Amino acid sequence: NTITELNSWYDAQLKYRDELRGFYYSPRRIKQNRTYELQRRKYIDRLCARERKYVSPTSNKKSIMFVGDRGLGIGSRLKGHLKYGGRWKPIKNSLYTSVLITNEHNSSQTCLFCYEKLSHPVGAMTNKKGKKRLKTTLGSFVCLNPLCLSVLSGEATKRRDTMSAMAIGLSGLANLFFWSYILRIRSIYQSIED
Repeated sequence: NTITELNSWYDAQLKYRDELRGFYYSPRRIKQNRTYELQRRKYIDRLCARERKYVSPTSNKKSIMFVGDRGLGIGSRLKGHLKYGGRWKPIKNSLYTSVLITNEHNSSQTCLFCYEKLSHPVGAMTNKKGKKRLKTTLGSFVCLNPLCLSVLSGEATKRRDTMSAMAIGLSGLANLFFWSYILRIRSIYQSIED
């Protein structure tokens, strides 16, 4: 019974094979794919050029671009959403400027002023029925160290993306100048404090 089903499936595949190949490899379809690839390549070039121009408006100054190594995952999924990334952006930018890929492990979760671990702010929310519950704000970080400079100046809450970009930049600079990452600097900073 299984062999006859397999043979019938194979015969049906042979029957429609030429139609499918005619569709996927038709001149119109090939032209569409080629147009898409050329437009995509041009868009990527323009995107990277705009990013470089934003960083350094004058072309006579050379800049260094720091890229975190965690955003290079392709096809990985985060809570049901695709995580887009890859090495195309650093490779494309490396044609025109220097690119340094830096280790960003825990760098976005570390306060840049006191090198302590950050946490997400928690607030009390009231739902429609009047019940209070705790809600975590995932778009920002807050430093809980009372001796931190940002806490003392009243600026303890920072936006997540801004903090991550600053941490990647600081980690890249530490790697460039001291051959050490931000977590190594954290341990040096703590040994100086003691």
